[in-house]
Amino acid sequence: MASSFRKKSHRGRGSYPAGTKISLHNNQLLISTGVPSLDGLLGGGLAVGTVLLVEEDNYACYANTLFKCFLAEGVASRHSLFLATALQDPHEIWKNLPCAVDDLNATSKVPPEGDNSMKIAWRYENMPKVESNPTAVKFGHFFDFTRTVDVARMNKVSKYEYRSRDNWSEEAEKPSSRSRSLLNPEYQNLLNSIKKVVDENGHSTSNKELKDGTILRIAIQSVESPLWCNHGDDDYSLTVFLYYLRGILRFSYAVCLITLPSHISQVPSSFCTSRKVLNSCFYCCAIRLKIYTFVKLL
Repeated sequence: MASSFRKKSHRGRGSYPAGTKISLHNNQLLISTGVPSLDGLLGGGLAVGTVLLVEEDNYACYANTLFKCFLAEGVASRHSLFLATALQDPHEIWKNLPCAVDDLNATSKVPPEGDNSMKIAWRYENMPKVESNPTAVKFGHFFDFTRTVDVARMNKVSKYEYRSRDNWSEEAEKPSSRSRSLLNPEYQNLLNSIKKVVDENGHSTSNKELKDGTILRIAIQSVESPLWCNHGDDDYSLTVFLYYLRGILRFSYAVCLITLPSHISQVPSSFCTSRKVLNSCFYCCAIRLKIYTFVKLL
């Protein structure tokens, strides 16, 4: 008599990149922001293919912390990293990323001295120890800002850099040279760099084989600051840039975090043109996060 028992198969269960998980709400592929409590507020994490716009606090303390956690989470999850900045040297940012607490615990463990032989059965004494899941990567990490990421761990991650002032020119600073285009030359160069990394390094959705490490984390620091060659309050370059960036991310395994300076986000409502430009930028992003700094007066 044939049995009706059937072994459970793994058909239909896809293999996902390291440091990702599937949302229980909408079946989207999620990555961690680097702050587990923020992941919970966002419904489990950041959806792949979206843009997170962070409005910096007055002193940019908490915004910079979130910025570093986002990049450090990519190192811990073995994701590719793309860093764009106009304020700091990218090498200084890489060097000062915090270390994951799990990495510190792993390096601090010392095997005990003495007789380590198994006492359960003598036949298992000479058998090698095997980890149950050695390739698993935890989703979301806590970080210790008193320690930095190990250089050897950092070298295993693919890193790409874009510094605004490296592509700066006097012609780009003149408003007359931009009269025929709605897009700032700096933003145009940045878009070209992101598009090139996505297409040439297997981060596009046209890549049929989804392997570990195909997630690209894009971090853009203090966009629309004067160092990005902004020209006037009626400049729609940021809106156009976010619109094109959203189109690139929609067809790629990438997530972007952008920080916006506080003096840009705190535009009074009396400046109608500036407020209109700012509101149009918010509509181009999937998530808008505003950070406040609370100062206790003595």
